[in-house]
Amino acid sequence: MRTNKFSKKCFFEALLKLYHQKPYSEIQIAEICREAGYNRSTFYRIYPSKEALLLDGFKEEYVMNYYRTIPPLMNGYGEEYIHNVELLFAFIRKNPDFFLMMRDARLLDEMFFLFREYFPHTDEESEQDFYSRNFLSAGYLSIIYQWLDGGMKQSDIYMAHMVADIIEDMSIYGE
Repeated sequence: MRTNKFSKKCFFEALLKLYHQKPYSEIQIAEICREAGYNRSTFYRIYPSKEALLLDGFKEEYVMNYYRTIPPLMNGYGEEYIHNVELLFAFIRKNPDFFLMMRDARLLDEMFFLFREYFPHTDEESEQDFYSRNFLSAGYLSIIYQWLDGGMKQSDIYMAHMVADIIEDMSIYGE
């Protein structure tokens, strides 16, 4: 008997494979099921839509895997921060189709909420910290998509330094 976790992984891999063959909007749930080796009732027992599959896959396969690879920040926006941002861009470079598929599915708002949820913060953050986290999450997504649309020509370390420079430049306005 297959587990739900295994089934979810099969459905997600099928969706990714189909995305390499055709636009997201043309992918049908029946095709996902056929590619994954499951029937539609199994799909609908787990997911109400292909967008739910995509969001679940993004959270489980990408967000959680990425956050498992980065060390916790100890010193704010120094070299550790730049290294973590470099890891983010390296991660995206390895998985660009998924980020593009999220946009094709018009799931950028959901992606923003996930970015914001997982953006480093404490449970006791101030109101300003909450707004800063929102601002930075939206900025990151904007930079990521601009970089993807430009063909990811800049190196991961270049992008990390650019983000750090932008944040540093912005901190001048707060003084």
